[in-house]
Formats: sequence, structure tokens, C-alpha cells
Amino acid sequence: MNLGSAGTRVLLVGTGTHAEGSRLPPVPAVGATLTALETAFRERCGVRPESLPDPILDPDPIEFGNALTKAAAEAEDVFVLYYVGHGLVSPGNKLHLATRETDDLSTGLAFKALPYSAVEDALTLCRARTIVVVLDCCFAGRAHGSFGTSASDAFELASLGGAYVLASAASDEQALAPEGEPHTAFSGALLTLLAEGDPAGLPDLTVEAAYRHLRRVLPSRNVPAPVRHLSGQAGDLVLAPNPAAAPPRLPVPRTDGQPQADQPCPYRGLDPFTADDTRFFFGREQLTRELLDDLAAWSAEPGPVAVVGLSGAGKSSLLRAGLLPAVERGELRVPGSRTWPHMLLSPGEDPLGNLAARLAAPAGLTPEAIRADLTADPARLADVLRRALRHQAGGRDVPGGRLLLVVDQFEELFTTCADEDRRRAFVRALTAAAEETALVVLGLRADFYAHCLAYPELAGVLKDRQLPVPAMTSAQLRDAIEKPATAAGLQLEPGLTDLLLRDVRAGGDFGAGTLPLLSYALLLTWRARQGRTLTLAGYQATGGVWDAITRQAETIYNGLDADGQRAARLMLLRMVSVGDGTEDTRRRVRLSELDAGAAAVRDRFAAARLVTVDGDTAQISHEALLRAWRRLREWIDTDRAGLVIHQRLAESARLWDRDGRDASALHRGNQLQLARDWAADHPEQLDELSTRFLDVSVRADRRRRQVRAVVSGALVVLLVAALVAAVLAVQGRNEARAQQRTATARALIDRAESARDTAPQLALMLGIAADRLDSTADSTASLVTSLLDPYAGTLEAHTAPVSAVVFSGDGRRLATSGMDNRIFLWDTADPARPLGEITDTTPSNGFLFGPDGRTLFVGEFTGRVSVWDVAAAPVRVGEVATGGGYITAAALDPGGTVFATGSADGAVRLWDVADRTRPRLLTTLTGYPDQIGAMAFSPDGGVLAAGGYNPEQPKAAGVVLWDVRNPAAPREAGRLADQDGGTGALAFSPDGRVLAVGAAATIGLWDVADPARPGRLGDLTGQVSPVRTIRFEGPRRVAAAGYDHSWTAWDITDPAKPGPSRSRLGGGQSNWTNAVTLSPDGEILAAASAENTVLLWRRDADAGIGALDHYLSVQQGAVRAVRFSPDGRLAAVGSGDGTVGLWDVTDRDRPRGIRRVSGHTNWVDAVAFAPDSRTLASAGEDGVVILWDVGDPANPRERARVTEAMAPASTVDFDPSGRLLAVGTGNGSVSLYDVADPGYPARVAVVPAHRALVSAVVFGDQGRVLATGSYDGTGSLWDLSAPAAPRELSKFTAHTGRWYALALDPAGRTLATASEDTTVILWDVRDPAAPRVLGSPLARHTGRVRSVAFSPDGRMLATGSEDQTTRVWDVTDPTWPVSMVRLSSQQAMIITVAFSPDGRTLATGDGENRAYLWDTGEVVDIREHAVEQACRRAGRGLNPDEWRQQVPDLPYQQTCP
Repeated sequence: MNLGSAGTRVLLVGTGTHAEGSRLPPVPAVGATLTALETAFRERCGVRPESLPDPILDPDPIEFGNALTKAAAEAEDVFVLYYVGHGLVSPGNKLHLATRETDDLSTGLAFKALPYSAVEDALTLCRARTIVVVLDCCFAGRAHGSFGTSASDAFELASLGGAYVLASAASDEQALAPEGEPHTAFSGALLTLLAEGDPAGLPDLTVEAAYRHLRRVLPSRNVPAPVRHLSGQAGDLVLAPNPAAAPPRLPVPRTDGQPQADQPCPYRGLDPFTADDTRFFFGREQLTRELLDDLAAWSAEPGPVAVVGLSGAGKSSLLRAGLLPAVERGELRVPGSRTWPHMLLSPGEDPLGNLAARLAAPAGLTPEAIRADLTADPARLADVLRRALRHQAGGRDVPGGRLLLVVDQFEELFTTCADEDRRRAFVRALTAAAEETALVVLGLRADFYAHCLAYPELAGVLKDRQLPVPAMTSAQLRDAIEKPATAAGLQLEPGLTDLLLRDVRAGGDFGAGTLPLLSYALLLTWRARQGRTLTLAGYQATGGVWDAITRQAETIYNGLDADGQRAARLMLLRMVSVGDGTEDTRRRVRLSELDAGAAAVRDRFAAARLVTVDGDTAQISHEALLRAWRRLREWIDTDRAGLVIHQRLAESARLWDRDGRDASALHRGNQLQLARDWAADHPEQLDELSTRFLDVSVRADRRRRQVRAVVSGALVVLLVAALVAAVLAVQGRNEARAQQRTATARALIDRAESARDTAPQLALMLGIAADRLDSTADSTASLVTSLLDPYAGTLEAHTAPVSAVVFSGDGRRLATSGMDNRIFLWDTADPARPLGEITDTTPSNGFLFGPDGRTLFVGEFTGRVSVWDVAAAPVRVGEVATGGGYITAAALDPGGTVFATGSADGAVRLWDVADRTRPRLLTTLTGYPDQIGAMAFSPDGGVLAAGGYNPEQPKAAGVVLWDVRNPAAPREAGRLADQDGGTGALAFSPDGRVLAVGAAATIGLWDVADPARPGRLGDLTGQVSPVRTIRFEGPRRVAAAGYDHSWTAWDITDPAKPGPSRSRLGGGQSNWTNAVTLSPDGEILAAASAENTVLLWRRDADAGIGALDHYLSVQQGAVRAVRFSPDGRLAAVGSGDGTVGLWDVTDRDRPRGIRRVSGHTNWVDAVAFAPDSRTLASAGEDGVVILWDVGDPANPRERARVTEAMAPASTVDFDPSGRLLAVGTGNGSVSLYDVADPGYPARVAVVPAHRALVSAVVFGDQGRVLATGSYDGTGSLWDLSAPAAPRELSKFTAHTGRWYALALDPAGRTLATASEDTTVILWDVRDPAAPRVLGSPLARHTGRVRSVAFSPDGRMLATGSEDQTTRVWDVTDPTWPVSMVRLSSQQAMIITVAFSPDGRTLATGDGENRAYLWDTGEVVDIREHAVEQACRRAGRGLNPDEWRQQVPDLPYQQTCP
């Protein structure tokens, strides 16, 4: 992967000078830096001339954004953006890139600089496999990007290759441009590296190698160290050949005459430290003590213990060289533990078989006998261990005697063992042994954590009995480097340790794989030592921490002949287990599986400690080799699907051989066909056993067909045989094609999610294509999410940028004018194609529909005014030329008889258009100092407001009010104070008394009841960019949109104190335009895009669900609880101020506060309605539960109250009959009350349910079962058939933290549990005695999940989180939940969620003081016809060219009619 392909694009941008009077200092070095970079990219990096446009120096924001969008759209393989200049941080703490228009360090950055978010948006649509962004500017480290797994990933379309952000300085550091130097400090160092190379580097300079080099050398020059953010394999992109690279060689020991043979190596390379290496094991002393302390504390209770850490964090060494020797030394504070025997094993492909083989001798039994015993009942392992312990003690019992059983690499249970029954048997055996006869310690890789949660026995272990293995601190790493050398009688050359630590830190945060890389580099440095000294030169010869493995592996590989290289590839690929949702892992193989010619190759790699040979097996020494050696990664990625087939074939062959070659284990059907096809293409990769297995499978399949043929008769035999053969072949091909279609559909869904915010039409078309290829719940949910997005359609007809858009008075039609000299007319309800076209025109910024909707008045750039009848096909009915400057703005009086145009020369002209065929000029208002930017008539037509922008005096732009009651003789009636930043939009209130003036990003409200004496009422803030359009929606609401297409609305009931603004970004366009307008009712935003199109957006939609006009508020404090009454008339809101608010929600669009009741002295934590909707229960932190009569909600009254001894009363719920009330309390108990008479509640039972606060209770199964959840991290199900004597049916756990909420679906089949571990888990509770986890945890939140609620039909689940979002999931199939909607308007944690009884409204209460109401009815309506509606919304499916770009490996198919 390099920069020389035709599909590469490199964009160089820099800003060194700025607007006159700018507070930013110039950066003279920028121009020369860009020129030098252009030369380096062309000459050193091999970028083609057509892939490297001229550098862009000192652009304005629009030039920058458009160039970025264009270049990114052209890139297909690699895209590089390199920016040099000032980096600035806005008041909102966001990074912006300076342009020539930037004149302040923080003010106005949204429209005078380029927001980095705009860079992310532009790159979302980039098709390149690899994206690299280099930012040589201050605070560049803030450009984190959105690397991760979510649909919000700004670079997800580059997932095949990845994305890389290389920043010259951290988020709070300034980049440097030394005075007098030709280049900036960072770019200068990079240019030097490209020209001179890195003597310690590999032959190829990759992006990652450049980062590590610069991070190493720049701090020594007092220049900030760069930082980087990456995903995928973008770091492997080769920038240029390394001119200083030495020929690869193995480190050769050097001597100064002192003997070296007696010097042991204190470093283990990729191998773990063992008990034999204890004297060299340093850096983990504290963690070893913590493990011993935890084991001592947990040893009294049954169950295994888990040691969990990332790959390469040192788990195996901790267990082998830390724990086991410490126990033998008597450091485990458990009586008798010093004499305990210990056993260390890994699961392997047959975990019980391995265990039986290890226990046979100690127990005095045969492996076969133990294996059979454990297969029959895994719990018998405890008996086998007792026998072994007695046998070891000479036939007597040893008081307190136990076995210390360490199961390292526990993840092999999932990667190597293919039999699920054997997995579960092994887990049950270990759990039984851990009851009393063994102390079981599991070593687990962290990325297999979720796999373990599927086993109830392990879920509790991971919750209560795990020790995490963190990364080593710098001090611990220093010990791990220096102390082993001292123990071995060696010394380190001064400066070596510091260099090693600096190189480790050059990788950023210490993470997975780094420890074995460090150890391997030290091993090679030891081999190249000089006498007893490990030298700097020896270390540098290894390639350093990050390249030592790669250099060593490449040296061995390049030293092989062609046959040896082929053998090495086959051997190493056999040693890889391809991950399914996890990282790839190493795999142990039998030596007999390897070709005879591989022995020499194996020995070469083993001598280099890259492969470990153990008896009759071999494996890669550590997963670090899979990550560090690029060649091996490329082999894996090139044929991942084939590796999976090979892997399954080899596993099946081993199982077949192990089970006595049982015919039932042979391949058949599609599985056999896929294996045969693969084997035909890769005969050299089949070992003897796999070949035998496949041959036997084929013969058995042939015999089966022959038997069927004999039974059916001779003629039928021939026909059936032919058909079977054909069908098998077709099925094999179809299976492969189906897998390809499924994989392609999954990729299209991922791309649709990434494109949704910035290219909504493309997102819909990708979603449609995915559903046509493979229709699943996932594809349907993706379409539903796109359809529920505010995107309403795309207008496609123009062939050049759109200059202006305007709605008709009724909002049903839209006109667009473009730089292609055309105007198109559209039906907003059906935007698939234009209604009509005007071609005899020039671009227009000032055109309007007449009141009748059938006339269009056009003011063109040329100054001409024309009038068109657009009732049907457009016809010009009149025109006249002004003779003035080009028209920049227009307004039409309410009667449609006076047309006002404003020009660039500052003139305002009034036209009499009463006679459409003969427009005539009435008067010209001259002397206005500004270019006219906006005009508006008052509702009675008597006042015309005109405002503009003076480029020479941006702070001296004003608005003039003209009395135009006599339009032939207008007069100036008043003038508003100068508008800072110019006037971009004007609008009068419906009564004409208030004028809204958009000046920059602020809207000023003016009292113009008397135009001669205007008075400023207040300002509306919250808009991001300069305001371009304003609409009054009645007298109390103002909506506006800006150049960046952001959309904001305010409540101006009190103009001096406007209500909170609510904003969303209409598409997040990376280019700004002034072609933005709102429909007359404020419901639709029309905005031009970068693709010569106009996008339509709906109002009040937050990533999928429309918000209703109002919210339910409380006086102060958080909204702690919200519930709807069963009859749907009321909503109760419990708050942090101790009150409960009652709201009439009969009309969801206009909820009405009825009454607020007080009775609690602290927070109200929970509310619940009885089934009759007349009784409301509230529970609070004060431990009080109050029953309210709300039959007359205007006059609620307290019926009764009870007080729990252990506050708080944290949760309440009524049973379906309304006769029983459950109350959760702070001490872990649940109180049950008989509330048949709400005035006299009687406690019937107290259930000691948990060890900590009960956070949730919910009734199920017609009230016969109660579910409880607690802060102790467990849940329980209780039998309430006899409420006075509750009986626990089950206790269960899978979360790793407190439980916050429960919800039961209406059918009583599925329980949802929410936890502080940021996940929601769905449980099958049809058998309450044995609840089981359904599918994988819902893990899309990034904060603790505080609430869950099912919709009344059970098909949707809402979850609210401390990450300030609410998600709505499709749980039609609870084993495969799909996230449909993410709501993020509320700027506080979401504490409570609730569906209305009809399922068409969702309430979400937050940590401030509001509960929003969301319209979920559209979700219900859309889901049934998602594809059809998507085709209508998008207007079309992918065309053949787009299909080839997005689905290159499948033939084109039409996806929309």
C-alpha cells in the first residue's frame, strides 16, 4: 500500500497570511513548506502528477471546503490531506483550521475558519480505502476523528484500510514555526526524514514509522512531540523508500574478549516468563501482591478467579513467574497453601482430554477413564481431584489440601475448541472443582470477555472475582528493563533505558502487544551485546521496539528460496485462528500437519524465537507477531474467507480422527462442496489428515447417493444422480454467493450509517441495496433509521452550484436557481423530478413566488427583472432591465403588487408588478452604503426593511426602515443601529410589531411598532453560522437557518429572555452556501449541497424521531421519573425538588400542566400508576411512599403514606390487578403492600432480596412473578403465588456493575436489564427458574444506562443513558436487537424513559429539569414498508455507475422501480 496508484489524491493546504487587521500573526514559512512538500510527495513518495493538484495557499473557508470535498470524492485508494497553518479553538472547545478570512483567535471561527468537523464530514463520503490527515498546526491533537465501531465513525468508509490522523502537537500544545527557518518545525523534520531517511528504520518508511521517528527526535529539539489517532491498518501506508535503511541482518553477537557462554539471557522475547525465570521477572511485584491478596480473600468462597488483560499485557508471565512461585514461597495467606500441588494447562482443542491427561498420573487412573467420567458428568472433576490429592499424600486426606489449578490462555476455549458441548462441560468441570477441591485461576484475554458472559458460571466470576492486568507504568517498565540485566550480571549502556522508554512511549498509550515487543527487542539486543554490556548500537541494529519483530521476520523470510517462502506462508497461516468478532489469535498445530519441507523453515523461525515448538506441536510465540509483521497480516487479509474454510476443515478432520473416525462427523452437503472447491484451488495446503477426511467424506457422499439410486430404480438413479450432482454444485456456488451477498450487504449497511448525516440520499440508496441483497432485521432497521432522519428528499437537476432557493406561499412548491443559468420548479411532496424548467435566465439571488403561487418574480444577476407564469409549463409574461448592478436580494409586498430588489451597488428599487405583463420601475432608493443582503415587507405592506453588508466596514452595516405606503414616493421612517457583521436575513412578526434581524450568527429582536423609534428587545443566540433565513411561526416562536445549514428555533414569549434554543445540523455539509431557506410554516429547510443538488430537511427530528412541540418541566432539579397513566390521559413527573407534576397529555402536541403536588422532603425517585389510572404511587429518597388519588387530576389528594425503615424508597410498581404494590428499598429488601383499599395499605411481606439498594421492581405473569434488580449487580425472580410468602425462583447476573433498571415486555417473555457497565442485556424469562441471556448485550451507549422501557407491542425498547442519549431498539427478534434511533437533543444525562399506552409517544426525562415528548408513531408506520418508502424518499436507487463504485464484485441490479 503506497502513494503511487492512480486512485491516490494528495491535497496540500496552508494559510500563512490572514485578513487585514487579523489578530493572528502571519506564518511566513507556510508557502515554502507547501512547495517543499509538493516536491517531496512527487519525487520521494512517487505521487503521480494528476494525483497531486497545486497546493492551495491562503484559501477562504469555502475554497478550502470545496477543494477538500472535490479531492476526497476523486480518491479511490489513498487520500491524504496535509494542512499547515494556525489551529484555533472555538468557545465550544472545537478545533478550527485558519483561513485567510480568519481575523480573531476565537470569535467568528465557525464561518471565518474551517471547522475540523467539516473535514470529518467531507471525508465521510471519501471512497478511498485509506485516509491520512496531517495537521501541522496548534492544538492539532484535538482532531481525534471518530475512530471506533459506531455508526458515527467519520471515517468508517475507509474501514478496509483504515484512517490516520497525524497531529504536530497535542490538544493543548502549540506547534512551532521557528523564525528565520524555511519550514515549520514539524513539517521540516518530516521533509528531512523523507530526504535522508532513518538509519534505524526498515526499508520502507510507513506513516507509523514516520510518527515514531518524529516522536523520538522532535522533543530533543524542544519541539512538541506529535500525536496520532488511527484505525485499521492505515499506519502501514508506505510514504517512501527509506534511503538510510541498512540491509536487513540478524544481530550478531560481538565480543571484547570476555566469555559470553555463561551469561544467561534475562529476557524472554515473545515467550512468557515461567517459574524458572523468577529471578528475571520484575515490574509486576505489586500486581502479584494484589493477586495473592485477592486469592486469599476469595478462597473461602466457591468459584474460579479470572485474571483479565489485553493481549501482550503480561498475564501469562504474571501467572507463571509471579503467582506460582509466590505460592510455593508461602506468600498466599491461606493455611496450608504452601504445600498445595499446582497444575498449569491451556484448554486446547479438547479441554477435558487435556485435563484428563494431566490428572491421570496423579490420580492413578488412565486418561481414557477420567475422560469418560468427566464426559458423563463434568462435576465429577471434584472427585477426581480428591483422589489425586489423596494419592499424592500417600492415601490419606490432607486437611485444607487443595489443588492450585491455573488455566492460562483461557480464550483457547473459544478459538481452538470447536465443540460447544465440550466447552460447556469444561466450564462446569472447573466450576465444580472450584467449589472446594481446587483454587481455579483463569487467564483470559480481554477481547473474549463477552464470550464468557454467555456462560452463567463465568458471568459471576467476571463480576465479582476478577483482577484486571493494567499496562505497566514507566517506573515498572524501567524495572523490567534494568533489573533482569542486573540479575544476570549484565549492564546497560547509559541512555539505553531512556531510549527504550522513549520508543515505547512513541506508540502513544501503552497498549496491547507492546510488552512482548519490548521483550523481543531486548532479546535481540542481548544477542548483539558487547561483552557484558547491552549497547545502544546493538539495540538500534535490531530495528527498535516497534520494528524488531518485523525486521527479524523479514530477514528470515527473505533468506529463504521460493519453495521455502511458500512453505513459510503455509506454515504460519496454519498457525492462525481467524477471529469472529475478535482479533485473530495464534493456533497450536501438530507437527504432523506441516509439510515435510516446512521443518527447516520452522526451525529457522523457532531459532529466532518467533515460533515455539513444544513436543509434537508448534505455534506462533505470541499474537504480537500477527499485529507487528505486516506481511503476515496481508497474507491473512488476502484470503480470510478461504482461511475460515480451511480452518473448519482442519478442525473437523481432527475431531473426526479423535472420535474414532465416526461417519457422522464427515462433511456433507454445502459444507462438503465448499471444502472441495477450496481444496481444488489450494491442494498444497492440505495436510495428510485433512486430505484423508475430505476423501472419506466424498466417498461417503458418493455411497449415499448410490444407495438412493439403487432404491429408486435404474432410470431414476441416473436422473437423481445427475440432479444431485448439479444441485450440490449449484448449492455450493449459491452458498458462496449468498455469503458474498451477505458480506456485501453488511458493508453497505455500515456505509449507510456513516453517510447518513452528510449524504442522506446516498445512505438511503445504500440501505435499499443492502436490503435487496440480503433482507434482514439489520437492513430493515438501517432503512427505518434513515427514513426517520429529518432528511426529506434531494432535488437533482442542476449541473452547477445552486445559488438560491425559495418556497411558494403555501410551501407546496419550491424554485431553485443555479449557476447553470436554469431555474427549476419542484413539488415538495414529490421531489423525485422537477415540475418545470426555465432556461432563458441567468442565476438569481432574488426571486419570489407571488401570493397566488402561480407567478414567479425573478431578479437576475444581470439586473434584469422578469415575471413568469408557472401554473403549468413556465411562460415569461413580462420583463424589464434595471440598468443597475446585479440583484442580490428581493422582497414582495403581501398584495403581490410591489416587487423590491436590492443590488450590489447598494440601491433598492421598487417595481409596480400589478400588471404582470408590464412591470415598471416606481423609484430607486440610492445612497445606501452597503451591498443589500436582505429585505422584508411588513405584514400590512406599509414598511420595507432593507439591510446589507459593507465589506469595507463590516461593523457599520445597518438596517433602514422605509415607509412605502406610497411606493412611488417612499421615505425613510427609521434606522436600526449598525449590525455587527452585516445583515443576512430579515423577518417581521405576524403583527408587524417585531422585526428579527440576522446579523452574523446572532438574531436581534427589535420593537418596530413605531418605526421612527425602534427599540432593541433582546438577542437570540445559539446559531452556529451567519443567519441566512428567518421565519416567525406565530407570535411566540422564531426559527432560523444559517450558511452551514444549521437550524435553530426559539420561544420568544418574553423577547428579553428567549426560551432555550434547539438546534440541529441539516446534513452537516462540509461546504457553506447562502442558498438556504425555510418554508413559510418553518417545517422544511431547503439547502444547497456540494453536489449541485438541494436537500430538504424536516423540522424537529432528532436522528430518527420527531420531537413534539413542548416538554414537561419541573421547577428545579432533575426529572427522576416519568410514567403515563394506563388510560393515556395523564403523565406523572417525579423530580429532584420533591414534587410530582401531573400533566394532561390528551393532546400530545400541547401537553398542559395541571397540578404539582408536594409530600416528599427529598428527591422523588419513582412513580407508578395503578391499572385503573386513579391511584398514583410516588417513592422518594426520604423513604416515604405516598398513594395519591388522581381521579380528579386538578385536585389530587393524598390517600395514604408508608415509610420504609431503610431509605430510600427507590422503586415502585403495581401488579396487574392493582391490589399489590412492590417497593424497593435502600437495604436490599422489597416490601409488598396490599393496596386493595389505597387508603389503608397493609404490608404483607418483606423480601430480603439483595445485599444492596433495590433499584428496580417489575411484575410479570399476571402478577405471579416479581423481577428485582439491585446495586449488588444481581437480579432475582420471585414466585408471588402466595404474596405473604414469596419464594425466590432464580438469581442471575451477567452485568459487571450495578443494575439500574428493569423492563418486562408485555408478553412477559423478555426482561431487559440496564447497568452501570453501559450495557443492556435481554433475558428469556419464560422459565423464571432458569432465565437465560438472549443474544449479545446492547452496547451502543458510552455511559451508564439508567433506564429501559418496552413499547406496548413489545417490538421496541427505549434505553436512556448518562451519555446524554436515548436509543430506540428494534427487539422484534430479541436475540438480534438492532439500534434504530439515537436521540441526542437533551444536554444532560437521561434518567428515565417511558412509552405511552398507545406506543406512539416516548417520554425522556433528563438531569436538568425537562421531560421531552417524542413522536414514535412514524416508526410504527414506516417499519412495514421500509424499502418502498425509502425508494420514494431517495427518488431512485443506485445507478449502474454508483453500483460499480459501491458493489464492485456483484452484477448490477435495479433496486427501485
